[in-house]
Amino acid sequence: MRFSKEVIFNQPLRRVAELLGDPDHIRHWQADLVSITRDSGTPGSAGAKSTLSYNSKGRAFELHETLVAAELPAQTVSSYEAPGMVHTITNQLAEVDEHSTKLISDNEITFTGPMRAMGPLLGATLRRQSEQRLEHLKAYVDTGRDVTDQID
Repeated sequence: MRFSKEVIFNQPLRRVAELLGDPDHIRHWQADLVSITRDSGTPGSAGAKSTLSYNSKGRAFELHETLVAAELPAQTVSSYEAPGMVHTITNQLAEVDEHSTKLISDNEITFTGPMRAMGPLLGATLRRQSEQRLEHLKAYVDTGRDVTDQID
């Protein structure tokens, strides 16, 4: 399953790249993130691996993140793995003008094993969740509003 979403930030490219490039900022726009455990590599650099622990609507789960490419300010590529699923996100940034930045988020979700049967249902849910996270990211980047007190 593949999908894309475009977001325009009301911030210069340099600022958007700075926020996306620092993994400590993720907590401010992912309300259900409980913790990040650094497994290997340098945070924010290609090859870095982390375990992200979430609690979404009472359901705890973990994603194993690998930062495949960190070519900011142009793009990042991250892979998130959980049993039966791999979600790869390519975020491309481009300057619209000196005060705004366009992000194109290309997503590819692959289901394996028994999860393949659940793919259509889970895929739609993951798409909605990804789009909501991008809206939260936009709010954080544009206004500094922290969404950690909201529930996804």
